Amino acid sequence: MTSAEAQSLLPPFLDFVKTLQGDEKSEAQTFLDRLFRALGHVGAKEAGATFEYRVAKKPGSSQLSLFSGDDLASAPKLKGGVKFADLLWPGRVLIEMKSRGEKLEKHYDQLFYYWSHIVPKRPPFAILCNFDELWIYDFNEQLFDPVDRVRVSELPKRWLSLGFIFKHQVKPLFENNRVTVTRNAADHPLARNENEQSSSWQELALAA
Repeated sequence: MTSAEAQSLLPPFLDFVKTLQGDEKSEAQTFLDRLFRALGHVGAKEAGATFEYRVAKKPGSSQLSLFSGDDLASAPKLKGGVKFADLLWPGRVLIEMKSRGEKLEKHYDQLFYYWSHIVPKRPPFAILCNFDELWIYDFNEQLFDPVDRVRVSELPKRWLSLGFIFKHQVKPLFENNRVTVTRNAADHPLARNENEQSSSWQELALAA
């Protein structure tokens, strides 16, 4: 996806989002399908994603088994209950939708619970979304804080934050990835000079 494609596809998506009430139950799938289209796909299902991915808990065990919609009919009847992840694209992203106005930080535990029990199809990224904001998590890099918080209205400028969802995946660009920031800071010439000076002083102190 190029910058020109982003500027062409994302503004119509934003216009569409403005027409939604922001109801999790009735509009989440429509929102997500339109988002996938705006990122270059024919649709979410066509990309390989599954809506309402069933997360079934085995009774008497902390282990979870996942069944997609097509597999649910033949799945064993479990008494441990069933959870529903709003969207799972195996190997790419898990997305959990909330209604407009919902405080996304309140739903971190639910998102992490789903993500941590997706085996062996656990995706590298997970998103909380309330129709107005996207909180993007990379739990392998940064456990508690999102690597980015993007307002949906900012997507024409911040489209690279969703590079991992593009039809032709590209490396995403995040603004709150502390690991990357730390690495970049460590590689900065000033930081290297300070480290070298610190090592020199340590060597002198040991020699003394």
